[in-house]
Order: sequence, then C-alpha cells, then structure tokens
Amino acid sequence: MPSGPLRQPLTAIEPRYQMRSISPSTVVRLVCVALVSSGGSGCGSTTTPTNTQTMAKVAGDLQNATVGTAVTTKPSIKITDQNNAAVSGVSVTFAVASGGGSVTGASATTGSDGVATVSNWILGPTAGANTLSASAPGVTGSPVTFAATGTAVTPAIVTKQAGDNQTGATSTPVAIAPAVKVVDGSNAALAGVTVTFAVASGGGSVTGGTATTNASGIATVGAWTLGPAAGTNTLTATLSGSGITGNPATFTATAATGLSPTADTTLSGTQNFTSVNIPVGVTVTMTADVVLNVAGAVTIA
Repeated sequence: MPSGPLRQPLTAIEPRYQMRSISPSTVVRLVCVALVSSGGSGCGSTTTPTNTQTMAKVAGDLQNATVGTAVTTKPSIKITDQNNAAVSGVSVTFAVASGGGSVTGASATTGSDGVATVSNWILGPTAGANTLSASAPGVTGSPVTFAATGTAVTPAIVTKQAGDNQTGATSTPVAIAPAVKVVDGSNAALAGVTVTFAVASGGGSVTGGTATTNASGIATVGAWTLGPAAGTNTLTATLSGSGITGNPATFTATAATGLSPTADTTLSGTQNFTSVNIPVGVTVTMTADVVLNVAGAVTIA
C-alpha cells in the first residue's frame, strides 16, 4: 500500500489495495516461505521415526542327523526392534528349502523373548545337504536359512522280529507277516533303512516286497503267500551293504493241506496239515516217529 496520507476514505480505496481475510493455511505457507528464505529447512522436511525389526538365527544351524530323522536342536530365530528389544507376536513361517525333508509346526509366533521355534525339522531320505528357511514379511534379514547334513544310516545287525516258523495252507498268505528289526552298532533302532523281502523256495509270492524300517527299526513285508505244493517255503529279508550281522534273515514256513482220508491211512515222520477231519469208519495209524502239526481244527468222527 502506498505511504503517505490517504487521498480518500477507506471505502474508496482502489480494489487492488483492499484488505482481504487470510486463511490459517496461507499464514502457515507464508511462515514456511519465510523460514526457507532465511536459510531454514521449510515445512516440507520432516523426520520419520525409525521403526525397523530385524531377524537373526538363535539355534539349530549347521547340524548333522541321520537321513529321515529329526535334527536334535530345533531351529529358532529372534526378532528385535531398532533398540535391540525383543518383539513379540510376529508370525514366522518355517519351510524346507532343499533336501526333501519336512517340518511340523511350520507356523510359529515370537514370544515375549522375541523367539520363534519350529516344532521339528526332519531331514530328507538322501544323504547330503538340507536347508530350512524362516521368514516374516517386512522384517530385515528375512528369510534366514538353516543348514543341516543328512548322514547315511549304517546298519550293523538285522534280526527276525515276527513271522518265522509258521504253518499255513498252500497258496494262501501266512497268518503273521514276516518282519525284521535293524539296529546300529550301539543297538539303537535305525529308521529309514530299505529291506527287500523275496521268496527263496517253495514257489510262493510276496506283496510289498520292498519295505522301510519305521522309527522302531522294524520293516514288515506286505504279505507272504505260500506255494501251491505242500512242503517247506522260505523267504529272505536282505539289506544292501556289507558287514551286517544276520543279513539276510531267512524265514521258514510250511505249506500244508487238510487231512481228510476216505480210507485207512498210516502217518509217519513229520506231517503238517491245515486241518484234520477223520470220518466214521476210517482208521489213521501213526508210527512211533510221527510228528503231527495241525494249523487248524482236528475233527474225529
């Protein structure tokens, strides 16, 4: 506005000099401009508080375990904030990255100590490297990777566990499926060992001939069907490798038919029958050396 006395009343001031109301935002902008012009940083520059979270491994890295078994130390991570304080309630996902293993409890949440732990990490079936990742979205350092080495099992002893010395009908499965147990040199059960069951004599057959030992070190054939003729049948259970005591294990079973004579009969030596049915009017004579094995019922009319 020009200096000096007013030439006319205020109401007659030219429009370009009229006073106008100024909004608060305009005042703020003016102040900001003034700050910039005087060397300040202005209103557009603000400082954002730092709020970062960081993930780090706590335990369970660089382990060795037998293939197909869980590592001894469960992998765990810790999440901290920018002040190195533990952060709770963060969801963490554990997943197998390589090696073909598996996990239980893959989804975990950090506790008050900032730590999250997978329930179990089971290594894959093949000897060699295995890796496991732990991840949490938006967390610095995520994912982290744990490494473990699967070592091959070293069987030392194989023993028959069940299904030996049975008698059954010809061309039918034995009542108890043969099973073996595999242990190492310290008598600890070995899981994940492949055992091959095969007919050795008698002309029978097997199903599920390739079996794997369970956590108790036991492998069981699916079924063993005896041959079509009465007599001895044998089955072997074999592990690959050398220096294994009891390898292969051999099971024996006797295939038998039922005895139902229609005429007088004499039995001597060892006789094996699935059942005996002697009808009226028929005499069965047994010599002094007879050994009679009957798997089922004996009926003498």
